[in-house]
Amino acid sequence: MAEKIRSKIIAHSEIGSSKKEIFQKLKNGKVSPKLIYRTIKRYKDTGSLNDKPRSGRPRSVRTPALKNKVRCRISRNPRRSIRKMARELSVNHETMRKLVVEDLGLKSFKRKKVHHHNPSIRTKKLARSKALLQRFAPGAKTRYSSQMRKFSRLKRLGTDKMIGFLLSVPQQSQKPEIHR
Repeated sequence: MAEKIRSKIIAHSEIGSSKKEIFQKLKNGKVSPKLIYRTIKRYKDTGSLNDKPRSGRPRSVRTPALKNKVRCRISRNPRRSIRKMARELSVNHETMRKLVVEDLGLKSFKRKKVHHHNPSIRTKKLARSKALLQRFAPGAKTRYSSQMRKFSRLKRLGTDKMIGFLLSVPQQSQKPEIHR
């Protein structure tokens, strides 16, 4: 796209159009006056429309070829480890991680094993949570006042959200009495 616009600018310039006229003709192509001035100056100085060589060290590892290899490997096996891929391709694992996250825009994660809830466990949990709801019902006397405040906030969220909280409430032990 940039090459086409630059070539149009040079073509109009060689015909003899002024920079203002070129801008008026190419205004619909979203061309800025600065682009016109720079393109004409570059063409007069170097004789070509190509960009000037970039400064800095070129990439030697995170190349497009490696990017394509990694993309193909991940598409074949999404569970593939970044460290294993780095070892197989003789690349530093941090370089591989940057390539996957920054260049490919993927997010790595480790799959966690969790307890499987079958229907019988779910019914038991639901019965326990209902019993706890009755215990913490408004007006019921209890010594769990700090948990009650948290519980009343959770109660607004619904029964499903409370189950995890209710089953994780720690048992409070009595404070030892101090005799003088």
